[in-house]
Amino acid sequence: MSYFLAVSAVRGVPTTRVAEAITQIVGRHGVGLEQVQTDAVEDGRDVHLFAAQDWTIVLWPQHFNIHDLPMAESLSAELSTIVSTIHVYDEQYWTHGLFEHGRRLDAFASRPRYFDEEVGADPIDQTEWAGDAGLVARTLRVEPDVIAGYLVQMDRPNAPTGKVHPDDDFPRDDFWVFVDFWRRLGIDYPADMGTAESSWRLSPGYDRRLPVSEGL
Repeated sequence: MSYFLAVSAVRGVPTTRVAEAITQIVGRHGVGLEQVQTDAVEDGRDVHLFAAQDWTIVLWPQHFNIHDLPMAESLSAELSTIVSTIHVYDEQYWTHGLFEHGRRLDAFASRPRYFDEEVGADPIDQTEWAGDAGLVARTLRVEPDVIAGYLVQMDRPNAPTGKVHPDDDFPRDDFWVFVDFWRRLGIDYPADMGTAESSWRLSPGYDRRLPVSEGL
């Protein structure tokens, strides 16, 4: 079974303001957003917001992985803050993007060569997705050596395997390792999906209107 995931963390902004910003951003592209009950039946267009210490976590619809990077960039500009965003493609790789005040600071992909064999695929600039642990660490005020082990491209020859730290929950070759990576940054991925503070539904056809990221 294929699994896609897109989730973003917005620093220092309450869920209500994040919801307002998302509404404003998608509205510029002709997409609506309406609040629904958090226990409503999921229909593939729902956005869930969680409060996590100094962060608001935004769980996007499952196939939002082509939209989360431009959305994170817009949110960081709209809210004048830092946004960290993660997406997972078909259980095969995960990416991290870091944005501040509308500017992309860093990008990482665990398998940037994933589409190299695909017929007609545009070549991916692998250096663009190398990740800069020092920059991420300085921005989020953590020690570089604490997070450097997560930003390792797994399709490189002799890429390390196993856990980055003994107390991690996941090894490097499991896409869920992003949860350990985020935790080192001070971001807690929701352990219980039923704890969302609010839920919102994008209007039909949003996927044809919202900006799409290039490459991975």
